[in-house]
Amino acid sequence: MPRSVRIACLGLATLSARPVRAQQQKIRHRRDVITAEEIATRPELGTAYEVIRNLRPAWRSRAGMLMVYRDGVLIGGTDELRDITADQIKELRLLSGPDATTKYGTGNTNGAIEVITKR
Repeated sequence: MPRSVRIACLGLATLSARPVRAQQQKIRHRRDVITAEEIATRPELGTAYEVIRNLRPAWRSRAGMLMVYRDGVLIGGTDELRDITADQIKELRLLSGPDATTKYGTGNTNGAIEVITKR
């Protein structure tokens, strides 16, 4: 095989591996978001509460003070996460106090958890 063809083949293999690796890193490194793809890697987690407890334990340090919104509707505090099954979740997002207040109004100064379902 001519040298130029071998180099081109190696270059294609290298390029095709990069997007996959970058996508995997994105899933692991988003501290404020948990996606359905990440949840799928842990099938033993049955509820949104368990997902957060196991995948983002740092969120729990504020858990008693956070409001929870499901598809944009206030459903209560973090105890309500126990009633949402993991297979319903498209994405979980942790909003800072200012972001939650801007989006949902007063009463969210400590932040909020958004649950976006697959519908």
